[in-house]
Amino acid sequence: MKKLTLTRTMKKLALLLFLIFSAGIGFSRTLITSATANGAANSITINWGETDVSINPPSVTLNRYQIKYKPVGGIETTIDNISSSLRTYTLTGLASGQTYEIELIEVIRVILPPSPFNVLPYMDSQSGSGVSTVALNAPPIAVCTPLTVSVGANCLATVTAAQIGAGSSDPNGDAITYSITPTGPFGVGVYNISLTVTDIYGSSSTCTNTLTVVDSEAPKVLLKDAVVNINAAGVGVLSLADVNAGITDNCGVASINLSRIHFSCVDLGFHWITVTVTDAAGNTTTGLCRVNVKDAAAPN
Repeated sequence: MKKLTLTRTMKKLALLLFLIFSAGIGFSRTLITSATANGAANSITINWGETDVSINPPSVTLNRYQIKYKPVGGIETTIDNISSSLRTYTLTGLASGQTYEIELIEVIRVILPPSPFNVLPYMDSQSGSGVSTVALNAPPIAVCTPLTVSVGANCLATVTAAQIGAGSSDPNGDAITYSITPTGPFGVGVYNISLTVTDIYGSSSTCTNTLTVVDSEAPKVLLKDAVVNINAAGVGVLSLADVNAGITDNCGVASINLSRIHFSCVDLGFHWITVTVTDAAGNTTTGLCRVNVKDAAAPN
């Protein structure tokens, strides 16, 4: 019991000697000068200045540094035994998009003066820099929403990567660029388009969009009036060439239908003919032309 009491007394005396000895050291702290996220690397580089502690080796030394860090609201990690000669350190393997709290700790070692009462040869004192907060870059968010476009005059459609990626964004508010594969141009059909969205640090995300290309343009129909002559057999035939003044379609005409092509002697005079033009997509245009049916055969 006496030995235990003596040990406690010696520890108290050692602590008292440490406090007395260190009173004139002028403890301060080392401040973080910068803590910067490294783009898309999911790392943070920490820089700090010189200690403000009055170093008087060998009795007082800057023994080492520690770095404590954690995601906000998360579990703290401590990196110990960082060389006292370093003034920079990079944390790696961090989670993208997270905000981290970082603190630099300097460990000052004070060698205790020889004394029969000293249980420990030295005592360490820690001083923190205060917490620095750093937000890591988060990759952009690629949004793929099905898109439908119409072909143009050459039966092809062109789309921009920004059209395919409309709605994409960057959580950090950074500018983003878009790229797609394939790039087109595209004919009528359905395509799977791979979209890549990249921020200014090179972080990217991808998604696959569905592009539907349709032909919504109806045929163009220009007609002219025609004359049909009834022959000696009492028959007259109207051909497409007789009324066609320019029938076209951007993707090609699939069918042309004339409401009437055969005439006889009882049809002499003027008639309105309907011409219906349909393309491959089912777009239809209807036009009217006037046909004059004449008796061209000489009487017997």
